[in-house]
Amino acid sequence: MGTRHYLGRVPSKSRNIPETLKFLAPAAEGGEWGRRVREGFDAFLRGAPAASFLLFAEASEMGYEVAQSNAAYLLDQR
Repeated sequence: MGTRHYLGRVPSKSRNIPETLKFLAPAAEGGEWGRRVREGFDAFLRGAPAASFLLFAEASEMGYEVAQSNAAYLLDQR
């Protein structure tokens, strides 16, 4: 959506930089945790809950709350 706002491709709206920033800034500020969460999810899908937990726990330490919830879910399933 951020790119669409930046390019002015939102129906009935022109280019909107403040709206663009609302979408793109969190993605840019997230940094490395996004990759850890993706790797954790991939490990979960492969059936490797221990590896998945470690990756989610690492992303959680980076401040991503959803990763904390995912790690807690994995612990709860044991």
